[in-house]
Amino acid sequence: MRSAGRVAITVLMSSSAVSAARSVRNIFALSTVSATSLRADMRFDRASIFWKLNLLFVIAVVAISMVFLIFGKVSRKRAEQNVLRDGVHLVRLMRELRPLGKDGMNRALKEEGYSMVENPGAVLAHARVFHLSGHLPPPIRRRYENRRLEILESDGRIYYLFHLPKKALLIASERQYGDMFRLFVAYAGIVSVLLFLYLGLRRSLLPLKTLQKQIESYGKGARHLSTRSEKRDEIASLANAFDDTMRRINALEQTRTLFLRNMMHELKTPLTKGKLTLSLMPQSDDTHLLEEILGRMQNLVEEMADIEALTTQNVTLSFRQHRLVDIIDNSVELLYLDAERIEHDVGLRILRCDFSLFTIAVKNLIDNAVKYGSDRRVMIVSDADSISFISRGNALQRPFESYLQPFSKGEPSVRNREGFGLGLYIVSEILKLHGFGFQYRHEEGKNRFVIQTG
Repeated sequence: MRSAGRVAITVLMSSSAVSAARSVRNIFALSTVSATSLRADMRFDRASIFWKLNLLFVIAVVAISMVFLIFGKVSRKRAEQNVLRDGVHLVRLMRELRPLGKDGMNRALKEEGYSMVENPGAVLAHARVFHLSGHLPPPIRRRYENRRLEILESDGRIYYLFHLPKKALLIASERQYGDMFRLFVAYAGIVSVLLFLYLGLRRSLLPLKTLQKQIESYGKGARHLSTRSEKRDEIASLANAFDDTMRRINALEQTRTLFLRNMMHELKTPLTKGKLTLSLMPQSDDTHLLEEILGRMQNLVEEMADIEALTTQNVTLSFRQHRLVDIIDNSVELLYLDAERIEHDVGLRILRCDFSLFTIAVKNLIDNAVKYGSDRRVMIVSDADSISFISRGNALQRPFESYLQPFSKGEPSVRNREGFGLGLYIVSEILKLHGFGFQYRHEEGKNRFVIQTG
């Protein structure tokens, strides 16, 4: 039997097992497609909640599939053992019932859970050989070797075909040897519930992507946004809280903008009248002092306008190639300074920048160096990746970063005592817009403010 019998037996699955396998493949295909599309959507970002959710779903499906696969194999093995056990019992029973005749044999078989098939041809036309993978008991093995017994299956039932000398006798077993269809239904039900929960969680988390895009747009300057949600989950609460915060920030920005613009408008009129009046008065020390005061007030108003434009990002940059010497000359003209106070060694350095904004930065650095340097002079030096503004003077008393804040806390006036507060803040913000760095160091009694362009 080990040779001829096993060659004769064809390895086939039952019809229910085959349909179960096909359905399992369909479910696996659905889960694989879902996971693949989501991984592509999230661009394999392993820190993403969606990626972790996908991974959890795939692991759960694989784990459940492995459990049901093992259970199916165990169930199939147990069914095979039961079929063989019943086959041995039936062989012995047939020996005892042979003298009873057909009717008596049929009644006895029914009492034992078997039935004689009246029309074997209809069953044999669709029956398949039952796959036997284990060791066969001696009664079964001898009959398999002699081709006197075959075990068949059809429509989930087991049949024993006895080849007698004069005819063939087909006996059906009324027992159930393992229902693969029910096993598949349980598997499909669990996977379907898992898939439903997965899709529900993913749908609940999708508003996070929309909220992320809206937050990014708000950070880039878009103000007419709404993240209001009618849902009641935690993501909707987050979106509504952010919507309320946006509205309050927008209101504060509008109030501040209106205040600054109104203040600058109201200050420009008296400043202009004051300068016009001073130009008509005889020149004296008092008029020079008033001119200096009015000039400082006008510079303060201009700096406030620059701050309002920078902080609200109401600036459109126009990057072009400009000669650094032209930017320096324009800055000196805006400051009304004597050219003797400015020394520079920049050669033909070309810089890609916004001319107007970068001129303001250079103007403020020159103004600080001239006003607060011990010799009221400034040296500008340029190399391949930096521009340095050098002036004699004492080192800064506080960390450099504190001078880059507008109206530092605790300041008695708009400018601190060294004068590096508002002006350096504007410089820092302009350089950030250009992608340049800003550093400070004090060497050999000189202050060096360095713009890193490389």
